[in-house]
Amino acid sequence: MKKLFVLLMVISFALSAQVIVDSVDINKLDDVQYCQIVGTQKFLSWKVRIDVDYGQNRSRTEEVDDFWVRGEDGKKVNFHSMIHALNFMYKNGWEYVDAFVITKGKSNVYHYILRRRNQ
Repeated sequence: MKKLFVLLMVISFALSAQVIVDSVDINKLDDVQYCQIVGTQKFLSWKVRIDVDYGQNRSRTEEVDDFWVRGEDGKKVNFHSMIHALNFMYKNGWEYVDAFVITKGKSNVYHYILRRRNQ
């Protein structure tokens, strides 16, 4: 019974270690060691929108929604704060490196640089 429990824990961790951006699990990309999460506060809400830049090729014609973090069900993951997003990324194998804020008009745009953790 104990071995089964350990096996289930290992399987659940392996399944949960996914960061899906535009249908791509960036945790499976060997050449991606760093990424940037960009957080903007949603209009009239405390929640933040998180976009992920992992060095993917972006064209001006792509929808901005393509860079949101999505769950296994394909739905956008809603984050309550930048700390919520950092905790999500840490749980999925990433660690904080640096951060900076850019103010556009009356809105702050938060940029967090992350790197893949050695696991």
